[in-house]
Amino acid sequence: MEALKRVSPEKVGIHSQCIVDFIRQVRAEGIELHSLMILRHGKVCEEAWWKPYDSGTPQTMFSFSKSITSTAVGFAVQEGLLSLDEKLVDLFPNETPENPSENVKAADVYSLLTMSCGQDSDIYYKLKSYDHWIYDFMHAEFKYKPGTMFQYNSTGTDMLCAIIKKKTGLNVSEYLKPRLFDKIGMTNISCRMLPGDIEMGGGGFRVKTEDMARLGQFYLNRGVWNGERLLNEEWIDMATSRQISTVNPVFDNHDSNWQHGYGFQFWRCIPEGLYRADGAYGQFAIMAPDKDAVIAMTSASFSPDRLLNIVWEKLLPGITDQEELEESDSYEKLRYMNEELAIPGLWNVRNKAHEDEWSGIRYKVFDEVVPCFADLTGGPGKWGNYGRNLSALSFEFRRTECRIHIEDEDFSSDLYAGMDGTYHVSYVRGEKFAASACWEEENVLSLVVRALKRVSGTKFRITFGEKEISIRRCPLMPQIGEKFDEQDWDQLVLKA
Repeated sequence: MEALKRVSPEKVGIHSQCIVDFIRQVRAEGIELHSLMILRHGKVCEEAWWKPYDSGTPQTMFSFSKSITSTAVGFAVQEGLLSLDEKLVDLFPNETPENPSENVKAADVYSLLTMSCGQDSDIYYKLKSYDHWIYDFMHAEFKYKPGTMFQYNSTGTDMLCAIIKKKTGLNVSEYLKPRLFDKIGMTNISCRMLPGDIEMGGGGFRVKTEDMARLGQFYLNRGVWNGERLLNEEWIDMATSRQISTVNPVFDNHDSNWQHGYGFQFWRCIPEGLYRADGAYGQFAIMAPDKDAVIAMTSASFSPDRLLNIVWEKLLPGITDQEELEESDSYEKLRYMNEELAIPGLWNVRNKAHEDEWSGIRYKVFDEVVPCFADLTGGPGKWGNYGRNLSALSFEFRRTECRIHIEDEDFSSDLYAGMDGTYHVSYVRGEKFAASACWEEENVLSLVVRALKRVSGTKFRITFGEKEISIRRCPLMPQIGEKFDEQDWDQLVLKA
């Protein structure tokens, strides 16, 4: 894989101070960023990760995945395997109703790409089981004439994955690997699976920040990489231009950044000419063709609309029309800032007497079934359960951390939680976690655990009593479509 060239922002005509201002503004507004990468003229001029997040760990992309799926459709069309006007009733005859409506018969690949298949809602949030999701999609009401009414529909994108599988015999990631991923240097790509052994291309991909940026650069290059044409310009233009309006009585997202039109699984942006791949909680790759720039970021944001507006207000003005600027003190300021970026951990005074008293005691689960610790951690972006049960926990308080020994019914491991104001990283069931802990009260240990491939994690309150511990937990962020109440804590008791 060819490495992207690294330069200072000024070397490609960008003011470092504007990046500094962007980071400061995001921090001031309490928006949690995990990573930021800026490319100009194909060169990386800014890259930052907020510890404990890092450059090598893929993160769940949510609907950013849709742009990857759209790209696979583009290759299939280019190879003559698929056409935009192919009807769903012809592609899925066995799942089609016996007497389909005219709208069902009119639904085609184009209407799936443009979120205008005719359904007035996404069946994903209605189904108790996803076992027969293609059948359920085809039997849902197609209320509107396809191609006329935008309504966000992730299952519709999953249908595109099913079409790719039907036409090629491959899942989207398998199909794209030799055509795109290997060519442009995207590595370690994975995707959540749906019943039928079909990838969840509507929201299930996990990729690294640099791979987000590489995909963005591929689109800025209009389908060319290292001088080789991979995907035709016609598809790039169609995919990234406004194919349908997103302002209508059906689509209920009224934030300003979602009202400027939609292409083939790409959003148009407020600034003229910009478009983006866009995932929940702020997983973005923003392409600015006129500035020949890509801005990629991951975050755990409750306000992605505001995050985008800070990009428009702080970052974009710093990308000048000049090829190169004089180096400034701001670049050194930015370098120092990047090195210090971190999500604050928990900290409080230590509780030495009780730590010695409670260290080494084995607390066991009695009389109830408790999910394994990796499942208890949860967090948006979690791909199902490991399906094992927690058996016991024990604690060892050290100089800068707490070692939590986890015993599941078939597995044991150690989770390390920083007690020095930082997150410490460890692996549980092969998955990378970061944790931080402090004493909230004399006998109450507050513990935050983040699964680094997911967007967020879980806060635990562990109350130490006489010969038992009581554990309560609450997600740091809600899952998509779920209500969030910080007072809604689960509780379980383990006994010595």
